[in-house]
Amino acid sequence: MKILQVHNYYQYSGGEDVVLKNEHELLTSKKHTVLQYLKNNSEIANYSSFQKGKLFFETSYSKKSYREILELLKVEKPDVAHVHNTLPLITPAVYYACNELNIPVVQTLHNYRLLCSNAYLFRNGKVCEECIGKSLYHSLKYGCYRDSRIQTFALARMIEKHSKLGTWSTKIDAYIALTNFSKKKFVEGGLPEDKIIVKPNFLSSDLGFNYNTQNYFLFAGRLDITKGIEVILEANKNVNQNAKILIAGDGSFKDKVISVFNENFLGQLNHNALMKYLKDSTALIFPSPLFENMPLTIVETFASGKPVIASNLGAMAELIEDGRTGLLFEPGDSKDLAEKINWAYTHKEEMRQMGINARKEYEEKYTAEKNYKILMDIYEKAIEYRRKRS
Repeated sequence: MKILQVHNYYQYSGGEDVVLKNEHELLTSKKHTVLQYLKNNSEIANYSSFQKGKLFFETSYSKKSYREILELLKVEKPDVAHVHNTLPLITPAVYYACNELNIPVVQTLHNYRLLCSNAYLFRNGKVCEECIGKSLYHSLKYGCYRDSRIQTFALARMIEKHSKLGTWSTKIDAYIALTNFSKKKFVEGGLPEDKIIVKPNFLSSDLGFNYNTQNYFLFAGRLDITKGIEVILEANKNVNQNAKILIAGDGSFKDKVISVFNENFLGQLNHNALMKYLKDSTALIFPSPLFENMPLTIVETFASGKPVIASNLGAMAELIEDGRTGLLFEPGDSKDLAEKINWAYTHKEEMRQMGINARKEYEEKYTAEKNYKILMDIYEKAIEYRRKRS
């Protein structure tokens, strides 16, 4: 099969980029031909003032992207186009180019962008669902996208315009939701349920596992409010003084974290170093106040044979089975988090068994081989759906 991957890289790399890379490696290893149409937001820094102003109006539809993609499709004739991110340079023009030549389109829903201007369903430190089922122009009063009403308007305008045009319902043949939880949210937001298929993220290679521990807990992520670092800072006051918590990452709370955790602050680690700390830990602490979507960190933790202590919320509540593959605590409740950490510290054998269960969960759901079958089924479904429409 010949697959066209379409992706607009953000200025800073993230999970979507990893998923794109993993799927590219998986498909090519199976002898499929994989083409790519890529843009990178870093090029915006070199734009003139005129070009930046023009981008404001072109976020909804880029004629340049349409022409480039159409030409690529005419030459290469892929069997399916798999779109990851289009914001802001590629734009939904990609769907129209594909429809022009009757190329099936698959769209991965990496975040909640179609439901929320900031893509997180999160505002002022807590979950926000005000715009689900409503116009995203509702978010203008808050300036939800980058704390800017102007940029929020440009984004809301793009989403609302294509809602009215029927782009989301008629120009895309299959959507990939990463969890059942996120699928439910997108259906609530108006996407056609019969087009949404759940396919989790996966790891391109097995990280290996270690059921033994060195008696510490690990937090790894951005040190800001969106990842719940302040909950850990508060919980630490009630955690057994012998239960060591290591913090890896960087962000706006860095100075505060250093003042509280001192030598247990690891800073920003490269991936290999982080995985070593993860494999030797008792558990990963994942206190996110967001719904999240499909955190690769949780999959990596399961693969390493470790349980996760996480917020009983959104994707985490679906991915982690309380008492079997980890522990769930009341979102934002630092005392409950401290109680879970203290229990884990004094129940080492139970935590070890949860790690064994977590590893089994990884092997059953999140390997490349398991994911490949689901992905190919989705491509076949999109092709069949397009064939019936044409």
